[in-house]
Amino acid sequence: MTNRTKTLSALAAVAAVLAFATCGPAMVEPVLDLSVKPRTIEGNGQKATLTLVASDSTAKPGTGKVTVTSSAGSLKDGEDVVLAAGAGEIEFSCVTATEPACVGRVTFTATWVTNGKKVTAEANVTVTAPVGPVDSGVVDAGLPVDAGAPMVTVEAAKAKVFNGLGDSTSITVTLKQGGAAVSNQAIVVTTNLGAVGEATGTPTLPMFTGTTNALGQLVAKFVDTGTAGTATITAAALGVSGSTTVEVLAVSGITFVSSTCDTTTPC
Repeated sequence: MTNRTKTLSALAAVAAVLAFATCGPAMVEPVLDLSVKPRTIEGNGQKATLTLVASDSTAKPGTGKVTVTSSAGSLKDGEDVVLAAGAGEIEFSCVTATEPACVGRVTFTATWVTNGKKVTAEANVTVTAPVGPVDSGVVDAGLPVDAGAPMVTVEAAKAKVFNGLGDSTSITVTLKQGGAAVSNQAIVVTTNLGAVGEATGTPTLPMFTGTTNALGQLVAKFVDTGTAGTATITAAALGVSGSTTVEVLAVSGITFVSSTCDTTTPC
């Protein structure tokens, strides 16, 4: 090997070492995790804790701030959480009495900007109607009472509907407390099959929130969406629930049979 060749080899080796030394740590995608505990709270101001954990593009604990917003409740205007050692916490509450949207699922969105890149995470909490004495105007005419245990009953006008035909049935939910009707109370109605919604509408979703009338009742509509099976329709309010079932039957075929009252005249 000539001296020139040896020199070039030595320079190449030095360059390789320098390149390796200046590479730095491997880059990865930043990660943001959002969790909620407990996953179900009452809409009376009960609190849930949101926990954030972040790591940056070098897999080290994240720094900076994370903005958390909620679809309803105390964080709907957004709040900043400053990360410490890559983590942070914030509390959330929802009061149904002052915000009707505080019933059912509330969605949280966390947004973190790190090194010019926006990272997001989502989580949900279920808010139930508050349990406790209810002054409905029907129960006590405005006077405080010992309300007693609430009770929800659910009845379907038809036990069976046929799929593929847009068939439907009305669903009547009745809410009582201490044996008396509870009016103006939010009720969440859900189904595992088909769709539910307002009695005069065309439901397309499996969940619907309505309000009881002066008789403590909410009338909803259940519709077939094309799948046969047993639909369980559940209504929840004041921390209790009730349910009923409707059979959605498959239609194998429809046959038209002509008939006459005599030999020539149709009936």
